[in-house]
Amino acid sequence: MKLYRLLFVGVVSLSSFVAHAANSEFCVKAIMDLVQVETFSKTDLKSARTLLKSKSHIFSRKTIAALSLYEKEFSKSPWNKLLPEEAVIQVLSDVQGSIRSEELGEFLIQLSKAKKARMSVANAETLLKETLEEFLDIRAPKTQISKRIEEYVAAPNALSLKRAVGEKTLEESKLLLYGKSLKKPSEDSLMGRYMAEAKASSIQRGFPSGVSETSKKGLPKLTVAIDGGDSAKLFEKYFFQAEFLYHLHTPQQGTMHFVHQGREGSYASYKSVFSASRPSSGTMLPLIVLSSREAERVRMYFSLGKINQSLAKTPWSVYGDYVPNGGYECCTHWFGEMPLGDELVKKYRFPGNADDHAGYAASSRPQTRDLRPINVDDIEALSNLRSGDIYGENMAAVFPWKKTLSQEAIQELTKTLVASVWKAPGHMQMWEILGQKTSLDRGEFANPGYVFRVLTGKTTTDRVPVVFIYTTDVSEKISKDFDTQVSAY
Repeated sequence: MKLYRLLFVGVVSLSSFVAHAANSEFCVKAIMDLVQVETFSKTDLKSARTLLKSKSHIFSRKTIAALSLYEKEFSKSPWNKLLPEEAVIQVLSDVQGSIRSEELGEFLIQLSKAKKARMSVANAETLLKETLEEFLDIRAPKTQISKRIEEYVAAPNALSLKRAVGEKTLEESKLLLYGKSLKKPSEDSLMGRYMAEAKASSIQRGFPSGVSETSKKGLPKLTVAIDGGDSAKLFEKYFFQAEFLYHLHTPQQGTMHFVHQGREGSYASYKSVFSASRPSSGTMLPLIVLSSREAERVRMYFSLGKINQSLAKTPWSVYGDYVPNGGYECCTHWFGEMPLGDELVKKYRFPGNADDHAGYAASSRPQTRDLRPINVDDIEALSNLRSGDIYGENMAAVFPWKKTLSQEAIQELTKTLVASVWKAPGHMQMWEILGQKTSLDRGEFANPGYVFRVLTGKTTTDRVPVVFIYTTDVSEKISKDFDTQVSAY
């Protein structure tokens, strides 16, 4: 059994975790170790089941519902051979994989409906394959669907199950989005299907890289129209993928907003359900493409911010010596500093006092040093958290975890999120994913207009290939020199 070491609180074995959980004692280190197990033993399986049952509040609502459905309908022959308990439980108990566990839950719902609708189908394997093929239609590149299904049926385990329900590498996310050519999206890609069905106009356009509209243009992006009509519904169908993160930029924007998985947010926090029919003409959505594991980290980061903004937005103000103070504590700076990348790094970088709007750092120079491990049991800010802190309008749709939580439960959930987001070594920050060291150092991620300039005018198409623009009519020709209406300073 292979365990990867994580620098957290103490050292606790998996076997001891069972005893801890039975005594209702919470141990983040044990949970983090369980996440890293490559193949479950009987002891690991028991630990995971105990965790799911005794600490259900640290899992999303949909994950717990998926467990219930599996136990009710798929835990006995012949289905338990096609959906082995070890594989299912390992996917569901991954506290850093809530999106994929929910995808598994959605597949089980679809399979359950198929069972009831096609009682005459005697071959369970055939039904599983057919349902997976339908399920993966917009979740995996068309050219991979059959292979993913065959690989899973041949060797059903946690890794093949995740891929069977849609887990993707960065390259696979791009392949799903537009195919092999951004200049000519394939007909079976999400972009090809959207453009054909919505009759959406598009252009290849370079965007200004500086404050002025007349500043030097960056590399061309595929710029695609959307309006408030039927195209908005198609946008939600095809582009609410977890692997697509958007900067939601309204004309002359003053506070930065983002969209992820059908949720809109600001200040590093999910806020409300996003309706693609709502934005007005001129609103733009630069699309940042991610791997599935990066998308999971986005979910954890914004969920942590939902509980308490400072826990996500300004780690130096909450976690003591973990990182040095950055120069900004505004509505936007966190965007470049989010820890999302698959690669682990030993240092994080934050802008210093780059301009008059900064001043929290020790000097004007960029702030960087080795990451120092966090003791999640020693975070003073957690002592004041209460379950009411995450209540509010639309919370059932916005916040993936349970809405009704005791103070103890919210603290346990928060500790798990902290341990998943802020690590040592840590996941690569957004500025480095985008290749924008100079932009970070200049404080450009501390202004929503400049975030748009960085994403559209300075990045390559590797991470930001597409910009959606709201028009009055989705089929109208887009001018190559349209005014972006961006306020950057």
